Amino acid sequence: MANTDFDPKNIPPASFSFLVTTLGAQGAVALGMAPNPMTNKTEVQPELGKHAIDTLGILQEKTKGNLTGDETQLLRVTMRNLRAKVGRASPGRTWIATEYGAGYRFDPGD
Repeated sequence: MANTDFDPKNIPPASFSFLVTTLGAQGAVALGMAPNPMTNKTEVQPELGKHAIDTLGILQEKTKGNLTGDETQLLRVTMRNLRAKVGRASPGRTWIATEYGAGYRFDPGD
């Protein structure tokens, strides 16, 4: 359903914080932490949640040493919250770290 109240003047400015928050929101929706804004239904899609975590991990690695303290904290907290949920969102599956801070994958034996 299209939102007819959209006003382009209300678009927030592009920023690192906005990027992290957007990726975090996508991960939260994928992991069932928030309803899908298009369907208003809560869905659990662990692979999409993992993708958000992996994308944030790449962002973390590529920006290391170039972030403010607040930006670093936002990125860490967002990733920690999503990582904590991905295991609970996929019962019966094992997820393992691929590299420190870079992401996770599901164990292919599951």
